[in-house]
Amino acid sequence: MQSVQRVDFPLLRKVDAVPLAHDQGFDYRVLFSPTTVGSHYMKFVLVYGEPGSESDLQGLPGDQMTLTLQGKAVVVAAGQQYALPIDSAIVVPAEVAQKVKISGDVQWVAIRASCDECPLMQAQITQDRLNGRRPNAEVPLVRQVDKIVPEYLYGFERRVLFSPSTVGSRYMKFAVVHGRPGARSVAHTHPGGEMALTLHGNAQLVANGEHYDLHAGSALAVPPAVKHPAQATGNDEWIVVTSYCDECPLMKAQRLKERRGQ
Repeated sequence: MQSVQRVDFPLLRKVDAVPLAHDQGFDYRVLFSPTTVGSHYMKFVLVYGEPGSESDLQGLPGDQMTLTLQGKAVVVAAGQQYALPIDSAIVVPAEVAQKVKISGDVQWVAIRASCDECPLMQAQITQDRLNGRRPNAEVPLVRQVDKIVPEYLYGFERRVLFSPSTVGSRYMKFAVVHGRPGARSVAHTHPGGEMALTLHGNAQLVANGEHYDLHAGSALAVPPAVKHPAQATGNDEWIVVTSYCDECPLMKAQRLKERRGQ
């Protein structure tokens, strides 16, 4: 069994150095997760599917969000089929069974964020089962990246695909961020940490006095409460997919308990 490494400083990984796992005709690279490395709460995974591959029908205890980076797929859930071409994303709610079929004749590549291994989620599931509660029935939602109105922050353009305060997700925020060369954020933190996969361009993040150079094919996990400004470097636009759980109601309840000393 792989040992769990939950560090309290940022972890930078090269995607092609992360081991591949295989299941149901799909390959996976677990970039970060609570049961492997880098993350306290969220799971961040690259998924690869060859033409004709089809997964089994299964559901997760937390929401699952997937963004297609290459190729196309069809997600079957709640009695419906949802097309997932490039630059489109889907959120499948907790406990909704789904399966993925790869359509087209090229490999499907997607980045996926979920919270099924989150310790807060696991505790909530246990409590719900003891009380006989079940999740509310909901249906998946698909969104196209270029159809989302962006937010503008410090020279960065952020398109929030799903979040508890907007649409689709009860627990996590999933976004695509563009930064023009030279764009720089203020130092900030995330109570549940942040995971990011650079798709294009370059950037530099500073945390705990260390510099982390981000480029296409690299992934970064920033632990909870670690201050970090980020700056887009080089001559090209920086494009990154990010996931956070700042707005998660379970996270907010946990932080409230901590402030009260419970």
